[in-house]
Amino acid sequence: MKNINRIITLALVVLGAIVIFAPNYLFPMCTKLRPDGTPMSCYYTARLIMPLGMVLVATNIFAFMKRKKKVYYLSALVSLIVGFVGYALPNRIIPVGNMKTMGWQIGYCMKEMMQCNHTLKPALNMIMPLVMLISVALLITNWLSKNE
Repeated sequence: MKNINRIITLALVVLGAIVIFAPNYLFPMCTKLRPDGTPMSCYYTARLIMPLGMVLVATNIFAFMKRKKKVYYLSALVSLIVGFVGYALPNRIIPVGNMKTMGWQIGYCMKEMMQCNHTLKPALNMIMPLVMLISVALLITNWLSKNE
């Protein structure tokens, strides 16, 4: 079971690295500004997603190096929360910001023809649930393993 936990944490590190580079390099977001000169919603989504990927990478590298059961639990819980936040906020399940009143919001562009709806949105909608699923797998394998 120790090797399984290490493999799972490495998978989460790889997914975290993908999340870090997704908004700007792998799955580019919109680069245009709104007519009033402010950035579009996907800009703020990218600013949220990149630090989430960094947290995912850092916690799982730490768990990979420590190899302790409690650290694996912590890594799995943090990764589960990161996956949920990374899925719920951009899809406006949990709305943050309001473009009309505050001038910013986390989400995707309203028009379906915008680039972020064809690149970043499908990528994050596949990666973040996968992060949650792998985190649950880490919790289960850790729970089933012998006490250390």
